[in-house]
Parts: sequence; C-alpha cells; structure tokens
Amino acid sequence: MGVYRVTFDRIGRNHFPPPLVARVDDAVFAALIEGDGLASEILKHARKNGLVSNEVEVRCDFTAGTGVILAGGRNGGTFTFVEGQETAG
Repeated sequence: MGVYRVTFDRIGRNHFPPPLVARVDDAVFAALIEGDGLASEILKHARKNGLVSNEVEVRCDFTAGTGVILAGGRNGGTFTFVEGQETAG
C-alpha cells in the first residue's frame, strides 16, 4: 500500500483546497481507472471540494510527481504529490 500526500494549486474555482493524504493499493498507472489508485482518490477529494463537472479525468505523472484534473476538457486544477508522508497540514 502506498501513501501519498497531495497538495492542490486549485480544484475548480476553489483556490484554497485542503491537502489530501491518500492511501492506495496500486498507483502504477497514470490515468484514472475507476475504483482504483491515486487518481480515484484525487477525484473523490475534488468532488468533496467543489468540482461539479460531469466529465472529469485525473492524470498523474509519477515521474514528475505532478498531475492535472481535466473537467469538461478544460483545466480543472493542478496538483503535486509525494510518496510516503502520512501527515496532512
């Protein structure tokens, strides 16, 4: 199980979203796979923090430790993440 601390530049119109500590079983993929991994946890967090678009895709670049939330084909937010940090805030 991997633990990732995710910090968001913004989520949708929310420019001050809280960070996320995600515990995931498998984060070896870069695109959203429904029900699995880091991208799914980020999507859940984005929904809780104001993202309302029906068409959402989360892309994670595990080499760079960065990602983007695409909402309706537009930039719905960006984030960075690091592995192995349990605490948020």
